[in-house]
Amino acid sequence: MGIKNGDLNRRHFLKIGFAGAALASTGLNAVGKLFAQTNPTPVYRTLGRTGLKITVVSFGAMLTPDPDVLRQAFDMGINYVDTARRYMGGRNEDIVGRAIKGYRDKVYIATKVLASSTTKKEVIQDVEKSLSVLREDYIDVIQLHNLTDSDRMFIPEVREALVTLRKQGKVRFFGVTT
Repeated sequence: MGIKNGDLNRRHFLKIGFAGAALASTGLNAVGKLFAQTNPTPVYRTLGRTGLKITVVSFGAMLTPDPDVLRQAFDMGINYVDTARRYMGGRNEDIVGRAIKGYRDKVYIATKVLASSTTKKEVIQDVEKSLSVLREDYIDVIQLHNLTDSDRMFIPEVREALVTLRKQGKVRFFGVTT
């Protein structure tokens, strides 16, 4: 095309753009067909001391706007999804909740307590709000979100809230994110 010294006119820009889009489309279609024809056997590992057998490829749903994307992952055998209410401006747990319908007996849900929650009341409210938005009765793994040090893990009220929630059957296991 003979473009030198940044001399890119509209015609050259459009040619490059259309060529790139055509190439990308062809490549994406080929990759999509490859995955559609391939059905790999999931590989599982035990998550810590929980006893949960989760797929080594899990789904971090932080930026996933479409429940169908999650459902496709579940159909491919992925059985662990990680979300948080604060993701996507507070919409992510709702998206996961819609996606999980019909899959709950096959998929583990992990979500998070808000980083600002440091009292028993706040932690319990966070979990109950998550359960409501997810449209679920229990969360498999509840995590203290965004720990920058260990202080929050050792606040007696936080620990008491988590134990209370487990006794109530609202959470199964605890974790942290950093």
